[in-house]
Amino acid sequence: MKTLGKSIGFSIPRATEGTQVRFKYGMPSEVDCHLENKTKIVVDYKRLHVKAIMLGFLIIGPSLYLMWRSMWTNDVIVGIFEQPPEIFIPSLLGLIILHEFVHLLTHPRAGLSSDSVVGIIPKGGMAYASYQGEQSRQRLIVTLLAPLIVLTFVPFLLAPFIPPAIVPFLPLLSIINGVGSAGDILLTFLVIRTVPRDAMCHGHYFGFSVNDSRDYQGD
Repeated sequence: MKTLGKSIGFSIPRATEGTQVRFKYGMPSEVDCHLENKTKIVVDYKRLHVKAIMLGFLIIGPSLYLMWRSMWTNDVIVGIFEQPPEIFIPSLLGLIILHEFVHLLTHPRAGLSSDSVVGIIPKGGMAYASYQGEQSRQRLIVTLLAPLIVLTFVPFLLAPFIPPAIVPFLPLLSIINGVGSAGDILLTFLVIRTVPRDAMCHGHYFGFSVNDSRDYQGD
């Protein structure tokens, strides 16, 4: 095992030779990007996090609560929050793991690659699933939005067919995941606005393949 701050790889059983998923304690490592006209997608992550917190708690959370309130009673929606810590805390941690697992499944090769990194940032206790290889702009957008679609909006489709008494955590899953997806939403809008359609993304950067470069002029 390597020291903290370094990547720790382990082989996935029955996976192809050389297939690894890496775990990292700390921020993702800087990639060795060889794309032409490479440009950083996000310049100030701290500012992005502040915006995400405001968006999540002031807009997304209340909006999702009102949507659930139109279908189920308030007791059902907030009931999970009244559970004892030994139930609520594992449920919350499980949701965080599930959120990142959905991100991971949308990586190339369904996350079974050494370019897929799952980690935790100790400052703030944030988890992430990052793809460190090259991928298209379209695939990055799918990866960013996948947990929002699967864990926040799909429960709305399931709600009419599942009695609240059987699945009381459904609103919790939807609302908390929606709040936690605020950063993914902001990143998606940033990618759509700044990354050209034919560009490739690599780690924190976007640019063009060496064999398919463009005369791109940044903002």
